[in-house]
Amino acid sequence: MIKLNIQRIKPELEPVIQAFNSGNQYLDNFIKSSAANNDSIGKTYLLLSDDEKILIGYYNITVGSLDIIDSGIHRKIGGCVHINCFALDNRFHKQVEIIGENEEKIYTSDLLLDDCLQRVEQLRREYVGIAFVTLNSTREGIWLYTRNDFEPLEEDMFFSIEDSDLKCTQMYLPLELEE
Repeated sequence: MIKLNIQRIKPELEPVIQAFNSGNQYLDNFIKSSAANNDSIGKTYLLLSDDEKILIGYYNITVGSLDIIDSGIHRKIGGCVHINCFALDNRFHKQVEIIGENEEKIYTSDLLLDDCLQRVEQLRREYVGIAFVTLNSTREGIWLYTRNDFEPLEEDMFFSIEDSDLKCTQMYLPLELEE
């Protein structure tokens, strides 16, 4: 497997963060704001070039719950990790990496999402109950998430959203629960 240079956000990376441009103003503003460093909002992880001079992409995760409306009552159906933000710099959109002996082609975005999901699995295994991963997808991101088994929320499911998420598609990934 390809080795990724993924690190938690830190102040000394500010110059490469300020140069980040995903093409989505909201996602660009988030990573450049103090919110990306705010542990009350989530934890931010950066995918950096090997020399740490380019921010290739990032994601920010937090916790929440996925709920349903059952007979007019809001009920929690499971804890979740919520992907607040996920973005790649424009220069890396649709970039393919070659991995493994079979020279399998995989998008850089899939590698970053896989890191995120591995981190979720570690949290689930060692620290906290998690049944789902949730996110709000832009129109441009839907293909990434659907090819990685995310589904649009069912009509009776919901999680809280911000005003900035109103034009997004709410999605979830059910995690396999051990019985």
